[in-house]
Amino acid sequence: MKTRLVILTVCLIGGVVAASPRERTSINHGWRFHMGDPDGNSAGLIYDVRPVVRDDKDDKAADTMPTEAEKTGAGGKPVLKRWILPTGNDFIKDPSKHHVRPAGNPGGDCTYVSNDFDDGSWESLNLPHD
Repeated sequence: MKTRLVILTVCLIGGVVAASPRERTSINHGWRFHMGDPDGNSAGLIYDVRPVVRDDKDDKAADTMPTEAEKTGAGGKPVLKRWILPTGNDFIKDPSKHHVRPAGNPGGDCTYVSNDFDDGSWESLNLPHD
């Protein structure tokens, strides 16, 4: 279970103490860590698809255009990027460039995204962490 530390800012306005509309949230505490995937089918979740590096080409500049096309595929796994990108729409001024969230709930059947998942046996750590 993640906890969050909330710090309420109080300011003086015209001699009257008023709560600030801003909230400071620390996300550095209450994290849990577990090496690898917990039991369940989470291995099918990937953020994005990247091609496999087959040739280093150390003799070329890093920004050189590719010499051949590379086919990529998720192999039937849900690619989460399409569900995550729409969360940034508030920061994109041009509505024509907004992302549309696809239907469905990828990962909804993974054990660690369920409300009753118990991460009590996981290692506790605080951020920043090396």
